[in-house]
Amino acid sequence: MAALRGPNSRLRDTIDATGCTYEALAKDVRRIAAENGEILLWTFTYFPGAEFT
Repeated sequence: MAALRGPNSRLRDTIDATGCTYEALAKDVRRIAAENGEILLWTFTYFPGAEFT
C-alpha cells in the first residue's frame, strides 16, 4: 500500500491559475486518454470548492 501524502499544493495552484474547473479538467484528461486508447474509470474524489452534478 502506498504511503499517505499531503495535498499537492503546486498542482492545485497551477489548476487555479488556469481558471479551469476540476470537472472540466477531468473531462479533458478523460478525452485525451481516450484519444490515445486509454479508458479511465471515474471515481468520486472530493475537491474543496468543486461542484459535481
